[in-house]
Amino acid sequence: MRWYVIGRLLLLTSLGCRRTVPTAAENLLAYSEQFANPAWRAGNVTVMEDAAIAPDKSQTAARLTETATYSWHGLNQGFAYISGTVVYGSVSMKADQRTKARLNCANGNARFYADFDLLAGTVITTGSGSGGAGTGTLLAARIVNQGNGWYRLQIAGSVSGTLTTLYFDTELQTMSGQSTNYYQGDRTSGLYIWGASVSRQSWTYVPTAAPTASAFGVVTDRRLAVLTRIDPHRGRVAILED
Repeated sequence: MRWYVIGRLLLLTSLGCRRTVPTAAENLLAYSEQFANPAWRAGNVTVMEDAAIAPDKSQTAARLTETATYSWHGLNQGFAYISGTVVYGSVSMKADQRTKARLNCANGNARFYADFDLLAGTVITTGSGSGGAGTGTLLAARIVNQGNGWYRLQIAGSVSGTLTTLYFDTELQTMSGQSTNYYQGDRTSGLYIWGASVSRQSWTYVPTAAPTASAFGVVTDRRLAVLTRIDPHRGRVAILED
C-alpha cells in the first residue's frame, strides 16, 4: 500500500484497493483559469488569455472585452446542483475601462447575486430572485483586496426548487443596479479576470483544468493506479504509477 500527495490530492494505492481523498475544497467549475475554453459560454465578450499578471504572480489572467452589442456582457458556466445546497462562488477581477461587475448564481430568475465596485473595493448591491425553477437566497457577499488592483469577489447562497443545474455568471457593468446588466457595448472596454470557483465547502480557491468537479482523473485496474493532474498554468500532466 502506498500514499501519494500531489498538490491538494491524497491518493491511496494498493493491489485491489485504490481511492482518492480530496484534501481541500473542491471546485465545481472546469477550466477555472482558461476562460476561452468552450466550457465557458461567452456572452457578448471576447476573451484574451494570458493578458495580465494574475494574483498568484503568473501570466494567466484573461481580459474580457465587450462587443458592440446591446445585451449582457460576461461569461457563465453551468454546474450540477442539489436543491437547497449552499454554494460558495468566487472569482478575481481587476478594473480596466469597466470598473463594476456582478457575480450571479442562477437558473433563470431563481438566483442570488451581488454587484461590486472594482476601484473602491466595495459591495454595492446584493439580491436574490424567484422563478419557475425555484427561489434564491443570498447568505453572504464580500470583496477581498488581493493587491495590484485585484479583488476577490465572493458570494454564498442557495436556491430551492426543482432545478438540478445552476449557472455561475460573471458580468461586466457600467454602473450598479439590476437594470444595468444590459447595456450598449463599445467593442473596446473591459476588465481582467482570473480563478473562478464554485464550492460546496468554502471560498477556498482550487484551480481546475479537466472537465470534472475536482480537475483530477484517476484510472485504475486491479494492478495499476494512475493519478493525473493537469497543471492549469502550463498544461503539463503529472503522472504517478504504482
